[in-house]
Amino acid sequence: MSKDGRKGAAAFRKERRWSPLRSFRFRMLFFTSLSVFAVVFIFSMAIFFFFTWTEMEQLDKEQNHKLVFFAEQIAKSGHFYLDGPEYEKLQKTIKRRNADLQIYSSDLRFFDDVSWAVNGISPLPQTLLRSIIEKGPAKQSTIDLSSMEILPETLWLWPFSPKADRVILRVAWKLLNLEDGEYYLLLLVPLDALLASRSTLLKTILMMMGVAALLSAGVGYLTNKRNTRRFELINKAISKVSVDNMKLDISINDANEEIRETVLLINRMLEDLSKSIRQLQQFTADASHELRTPLAVMKGIVEVTLLKDRGKEYYVGKLQELAFQIEAMQALVSALLELARLDAFERLEHKDPVELLMVADEAATIAEPLIRQKGQHFEKELSPAATRGWETLLTRLVSNLIDNAAKYTPEGGKITIRTYTDVIRKEAVLEVADTGKGMTEDEITHCFERFWRAESSRTTAGYGLGLSLVLRIAELHEGRLEIKSRPGRGTLFRVRFRLDEEVLGTYEEA
Repeated sequence: MSKDGRKGAAAFRKERRWSPLRSFRFRMLFFTSLSVFAVVFIFSMAIFFFFTWTEMEQLDKEQNHKLVFFAEQIAKSGHFYLDGPEYEKLQKTIKRRNADLQIYSSDLRFFDDVSWAVNGISPLPQTLLRSIIEKGPAKQSTIDLSSMEILPETLWLWPFSPKADRVILRVAWKLLNLEDGEYYLLLLVPLDALLASRSTLLKTILMMMGVAALLSAGVGYLTNKRNTRRFELINKAISKVSVDNMKLDISINDANEEIRETVLLINRMLEDLSKSIRQLQQFTADASHELRTPLAVMKGIVEVTLLKDRGKEYYVGKLQELAFQIEAMQALVSALLELARLDAFERLEHKDPVELLMVADEAATIAEPLIRQKGQHFEKELSPAATRGWETLLTRLVSNLIDNAAKYTPEGGKITIRTYTDVIRKEAVLEVADTGKGMTEDEITHCFERFWRAESSRTTAGYGLGLSLVLRIAELHEGRLEIKSRPGRGTLFRVRFRLDEEVLGTYEEA
């Protein structure tokens, strides 16, 4: 990294230091603590709800049991005026819960002749009493004695009840049938003990949550410090990356899986980037070398022409030479631009149906006059072969293969172009064969490299980009290139493309 780059990175880190919310370490610590706190909170609330529900269930069960017991004792005696052991037994049972036992007539008037009240609770209003009775004897009601209203049952699910500082009663009732009429027997139990237990439990839970938050923050800090230290090492290693050193020099043997994967991915990316840089440097060097040759020739032509006055025919000849060199440079620049454009594509997103027979016939029609002019024989063996792709690119592929065959086939030689469908492999096939000089195994290995030319081909026109374009176009169409060649016997280029699915369906039906 350059000096200016390191200064910029240092300034960036200094600026970021004042923004803790942007800090990776702070965010890891925050979310770790928040996660632990959330788990403790959910677990604590589950305990709180379970405790409240259990206590209420136990209270209701005990209240119903006592109410049945009171009703049985009164039914045995046939009146409310109990004395002796029965009265003492009832009083002891009521005092155990600080409860009150009230009796109302069938028209909801308070029966004040007899009372076993412990807390001295006032009689309930008839409207409130009627609402309690309408719920049925199987369901208890919770009432606020201050406001004389029935409270919702879901009130106990909330930790901080708005009624917690009021006088709250749990009411159960039972209908008594005595000789002198029907009566309503109500057992009212204060919920002071339950509210106190809930308050104590809630305070304990809050203390536990506070301790858990501190512990989670401490553990999270230590854990995150260890993890972020590795990221600091990664940042330090990244700061040392340069064109000459495209690799993170850092040990990942003791790192966790995520950090190890991050380092491996960065190294893989740097390796690909280094490869691209090397290719770009080589490409630039080769392009500069290839452009230097025609420029040097053109400069020489101009310098020789300017040495002295020449005749008209001489100037015309030199201008024709310049035009030839300019045309060659244009072809080279066009090939370079086309390769650069194709390299920008990873794949062809949209492909149209293309018939290789038509593409090959069009390219062959354009090239045939030049081939005949060179004294070469040209044959076309074209059969339907449908695929999908870009017709302009496939036309360029066929033209380059024909041009390559024409360059290395002597006068009297033969060039053959074929298209056909390989139904078994489900492929559309293009072949261009010649009877030229052929290639060795080593030449076959290098023939698709950019600007590469065999030693025996240095005198042949061209820049070594034609087959590179063929390979790139085939790759974009997910095609496969095959070469069969023997020195002195000629070369066969075969390109296999995926058969168009619609056409494939017609073949399968046939």
